[in-house]
This record gives sequence, structure tokens and C-alpha cells, in this order.
Amino acid sequence: MSAITHKTWDSNFFGFKTGDLDFSGDAETLSQLLAEASADGYQLLYWKIPPSDFRSQEAAQQLNFFKGDTKVIYSLPLDLQLQAPSELQINSWTATPNNELIQLGISSGRYSRFKLDEKLPQGTYEKMYTEWVLQSVNGHMGDELFYIASENHIIGLITLKYDNQIAEIGLVAVDENYQQKGYGKQLVQFTAWHSQNKNVSALLVATQLENLAANKLYAACGGEIILVEHIYHIWLI
Repeated sequence: MSAITHKTWDSNFFGFKTGDLDFSGDAETLSQLLAEASADGYQLLYWKIPPSDFRSQEAAQQLNFFKGDTKVIYSLPLDLQLQAPSELQINSWTATPNNELIQLGISSGRYSRFKLDEKLPQGTYEKMYTEWVLQSVNGHMGDELFYIASENHIIGLITLKYDNQIAEIGLVAVDENYQQKGYGKQLVQFTAWHSQNKNVSALLVATQLENLAANKLYAACGGEIILVEHIYHIWLI
């Protein structure tokens, strides 16, 4: 069985038809499916393959698809003990994000497949993460944005999105001059505490396997890996 799900937001953002590919099988069968997808106007497909699907991974390698990243999803405990509060408080950002906040959000995507894929138009990654910050305040790509700041400088940010009883952390970033000081852990712990007040049953966060610092952070916060998948970009142009 196979299916392609149209990605409306991505298609509108890129300006060409984009979709998610749900397929498991060999390269010959996949090539036939992709020919049909191309005829239907698709130019880019995302293909997510679990590590146990060796046949699909072999097909991806045979057809020389771009491997964007290996995605790792953690489930974080909601009863995280907060660190001793620092002199800097975590606050909710409700105004239009300023450039400093946007640049910090962009820095969170340094391992993003949208940055690494050279076939995407130049500036795509920066534009996408700018939108992510902006739409995490207005309730589209996120529902809340929290930040830590000194008197005149934003130190870190984190975004949350709620889907029924599940809270999802989106962007997490700490200014490079303030890393390794516990601010990232404080932000994650805060979102766990805050999510409890929203009566959610789970707190999830995704990162890339290559992002060692993020994986270390979520493990230190008691996170358990619940999903790993390889993500390929299939270009049909």
C-alpha cells in the first residue's frame, strides 16, 4: 500500500506542490509511483522510513535520494522538578516578535533538513524559521512562545503547540554566549510545568539525531525516545 498526502502549508510556502509519501517497498515499484506523482504535479515529497524497514532504505539509496535527517521524538515527563529559579524569569511573548527573537529562532534550526538540502531555494531555511517564530505567537505553527531575557538581551526561547491532550515543543534555542549554563534545561522544565496546567497527558519534542546537544538535553530531562525515522527528500524535477 502507498499513498501521498498533500502538504498544503509547505506547497503554499515553497510555491510548488509538496507531499508526504507513505510507502514501503522496492526501488522499481517506487519509481512507478513517483512517475505518477510527477504527472500529478508533485515536485517534492518527504519520505519517512523507520530504521527497521531495510528494503525501503535500500530503495532510497539505490535511487540516490537526499537524506535530510534522522528524526528522534522524545516523550518528556510532565512532573519534571524545576531547577532553583534564577534571577531571570521565564515570560510569555505576546507582542510581534522582534528581530533578536527571530534570529534566535533561526539559530535553532542549524541541523534542519531544510537548511541542508541544497536543492531548496537559497534563504528557504531562514524564511521558514522566521515564519515559525511569527506563527508561534499568533497561534498557527505554535500556541505559545516563552523566553528568558536579561535586562537588554534575549537569552533563550521555547515554543509550545497543543493538539488535543498532547503538548509539543517546537523551537528551542539558547544564545551561543549563554549555552552550557542550564537555561535550555530550565526552559524545558518550565514547559513541562506549564503543560500540567493545560491538563495535557503527554509532552513531546522532536530533534535530529545529529543534534547531539539537544539529544543530551532531552535525555537529561528524563526524556524517552518513542520514535526514530529517517527522512528523505524526493525531488521530482
